[in-house]
Amino acid sequence: MSDIQSKAWTYKTTTGGFVKNLSLTDYPIPDFKQDHVLIEVFNASLNPGDYKIPDLPFGSCSGGNDDDQRNLYVAQIVLSIHRDPKTLGTLKTIMWVHRDSVYPLPENIPTEHGSGFDMGALTAYQAIVSYANSPSGKVLISGGSGGVGAFCIQVAKTLGLYAIATCSEAGPPLCKEHGADVTLDYKSPTLQDDLRKTQVDLVVDDVGYDPQFHRRSEGFLKPERQFVLVAIMDRDWAGIRSMLVSFFVPAWLGGPSRKRKAIFTRSQLGDYAAVAALAREGKLKVVADSVFSFEHMPKAFERLKSGQAKGKIIVDVSTHATKVNTKRS
Repeated sequence: MSDIQSKAWTYKTTTGGFVKNLSLTDYPIPDFKQDHVLIEVFNASLNPGDYKIPDLPFGSCSGGNDDDQRNLYVAQIVLSIHRDPKTLGTLKTIMWVHRDSVYPLPENIPTEHGSGFDMGALTAYQAIVSYANSPSGKVLISGGSGGVGAFCIQVAKTLGLYAIATCSEAGPPLCKEHGADVTLDYKSPTLQDDLRKTQVDLVVDDVGYDPQFHRRSEGFLKPERQFVLVAIMDRDWAGIRSMLVSFFVPAWLGGPSRKRKAIFTRSQLGDYAAVAALAREGKLKVVADSVFSFEHMPKAFERLKSGQAKGKIIVDVSTHATKVNTKRS
């Protein structure tokens, strides 16, 4: 592999923020790994955790989790998740990925949207399907106009659930487009009262901006139902403390009374197949907010950090595609 040039966005410190310390460098391709597949990244999509984890006081190296990739030997477009927090995520052009973390991209899906279908869609699928109580239930999705939120709405509707989405003032058209039955402005002073009138069976928090959201859900989430967190709190000790209380302090000691579960996306082939099938049938669609070139990765992160993105932020890595033969002779 010495004739293949690989590039990577790396950083050595998070002082002043992870994004400000990114630099584009040459990166050696590691030696062969057992049960892994060598892939070339065509597109990557960003997630809030990609900058929130490094920016935490105890953060480690991470960056970019969703890939739309090509196996260099089979020449097949695949979906993949690269989740090792001690490596460079998908901020590089070529990498080894475990074979259980790849799945063929449906032929009717544009390659530039492939990366958006991976982490976001898989997270939404696992959050909704795993905790939905009945096909007639009601689910509240915070951040419905975001990348994962839009997928949550779509997955909920495939299950026949009544979907309520919170979003910004500009978000309702996008949420409605994907099937939301009701949209609520998350800044509305009457939000809590509006939710209290509609008792829900499941809450999926795709934003994580409000450390008290779990406790306040006692007013609108039915007893014994689940509050599912798929977001990561910002670099704020108050938020971290609130999250720890929610997870580890029982109700009889003052903790929230509603059950809470944090979702860490799992690479499971059965779930990959289910997501791919929904995409193939047109029941699951990527919402692309914007596309940035690989050279403009820091700008892509700034867009993500702005909180204004409506859908997935995709990074085009195809300009760095290798010229090697992708088929074995």
